[in-house]
Amino acid sequence: MRAFPAGALLLLATAGCSAPAPSGPCEGFVYTDAGLTREEYAPCAKAMVDKLDDMSLAVETIFDEHLSKAERMRGRQACLKASSDLSRLMRRAGGKSKLLHLAWDDTALTRFNWSVESARSAYFTYCYYGAVGPQPPRIDPIHEEAKRFVATLR
Repeated sequence: MRAFPAGALLLLATAGCSAPAPSGPCEGFVYTDAGLTREEYAPCAKAMVDKLDDMSLAVETIFDEHLSKAERMRGRQACLKASSDLSRLMRRAGGKSKLLHLAWDDTALTRFNWSVESARSAYFTYCYYGAVGPQPPRIDPIHEEAKRFVATLR
């Protein structure tokens, strides 16, 4: 009589042991020595640039003197969240060891990865510390370069 509940418990416990299927644009990659192809990486690259766009808009909000302090603080929180989301996408895509420290055969993709990380770092600095100098920051030129590259992947 007790074997049935124990067996059912064992069945339920092992049912959830399989690895979850990749669910996001930056998950489920199988890396080769060559890195990834443009076709494989395109959805992830677009998602990363979308997060950079979110950070850029948030930075504009932070430095808009016509907005209330509360609205600018919400912009700061949105910027920090977008930075966190972008970092999460990069970790799911393989982390810095695969994205920044692995020389992919497609050097344009390697440059793109460095551009995303550089733009993220610049925007994060604006979000966290503010502007350096009297002028509010504009869209980062490295971000623009990444956007142009992603447009070629479509």
